[in-house]
Amino acid sequence: MKFMISQITAIIQDSAKKSNTRLLIRFLLLLIFFFVMYSTLFHLIMEYEGNRYSWITGFYWTLTVMSTLGFGDITFTSDLG
Repeated sequence: MKFMISQITAIIQDSAKKSNTRLLIRFLLLLIFFFVMYSTLFHLIMEYEGNRYSWITGFYWTLTVMSTLGFGDITFTSDLG
């Protein structure tokens, strides 16, 4: 554990690494924002079509679509979908 704390401290202290760390954190926050937004959109469209899925299924669908796997086991039936 001491090694991990010293490594994190070293990363934060270096200005170039600090800038890259900030950029990485901003990217991850943007990725999380889109993940939640598309999961919510999935839920709304499925409710519109009359299908009920859990939030975990919405997260699963978003993850498979965002990672370009696209299994195709959950598909929309309306033009909106």
